[in-house]
Amino acid sequence: MLINGFTRLFAILGDPITQVKTPELMNACFIERGDDAVLVPMQVKADHLHDSLAALDSVVNLAGLVFTMPHKVDALEWVDDASQRAKSIGAINVAVRRQDGGWYGDNLDGEACLLAMRQAGFKPQSAKVLLIGGGGAGQAIGYTLLANGVASLVLAEANIAKAQKLLERWQIDFPETHISLLKGGQKPEFNALINASPEGSYDNSALPCSESLLANKPLVMDIILTPSQWLEKAKQRHCVTCSGKEMILAQAEPMYMFFSQLDITS
Repeated sequence: MLINGFTRLFAILGDPITQVKTPELMNACFIERGDDAVLVPMQVKADHLHDSLAALDSVVNLAGLVFTMPHKVDALEWVDDASQRAKSIGAINVAVRRQDGGWYGDNLDGEACLLAMRQAGFKPQSAKVLLIGGGGAGQAIGYTLLANGVASLVLAEANIAKAQKLLERWQIDFPETHISLLKGGQKPEFNALINASPEGSYDNSALPCSESLLANKPLVMDIILTPSQWLEKAKQRHCVTCSGKEMILAQAEPMYMFFSQLDITS
């Protein structure tokens, strides 16, 4: 990759930043497609985000930004406009500079999860989903699954107030889909189980749910990037599985397409 005066610049902002895979994935995309562009990592602390964005806004050849933790919520407040799903989710993970110089944001986390699951044979239209975790990632994944026509979605979230608020918002956005909260003792009907919580990794001994829920061999997705004991248990029960690593790899294509948009004028 030869960087010159015509090279378009992209950056990913986060804290910490050493763990991110986006630079190598996106730079490989740019090289493969012959694009004169480069994406670099920038470690920006939360209390410096707005000052950093104000400075970056003045860099004329900065074409796009990627946001990782802990900036996704605050970044939505900074952009001039955002997609409806990003507004509903309450966070963005990408922003592209419009032709008028303003910034347009979107949230592609759910798209990456859906692509990884599709590659494992997941078909949204026939899917009955159990989603564990209603945090930022869970909200993005849930919204995307509902927008792609899943038959039903049951949300398991320990924070009851958060779960109820999320349920009500989804029911407004997707009134024709059966959406509910998992209640104690309930045995929901599902054929896809997604763990969007931190539980189930080898660093967290707690499992996201009872192993008995794997009895019907659902497709099991775990967005954790580190090795997952939960996925190992699913494999032992002969479930088809997807990992957070596959989700990260799947994000490159939708991110490239987002940054390639030329018709965002206002």
